[in-house]
Amino acid sequence: MEDGNARLLDLLIQKYEQKRWYCQPTDDMYIEARKANMLATSSRQTETLEASHSSQAVSSLTFF
Repeated sequence: MEDGNARLLDLLIQKYEQKRWYCQPTDDMYIEARKANMLATSSRQTETLEASHSSQAVSSLTFF
């Protein structure tokens, strides 16, 4: 039975630690996340455009 008590104690400690370090999201966090997402999206779009332009250049070279 003591194993069960030790396991319960470990679970309660983990739950407490998670709550202890939790930070309520603020408006600043949302703005920061939105900016990071926009930057990641724009960089993916430029990579996609560069890849499509380079593949078009290769296909036009092979045409000749």
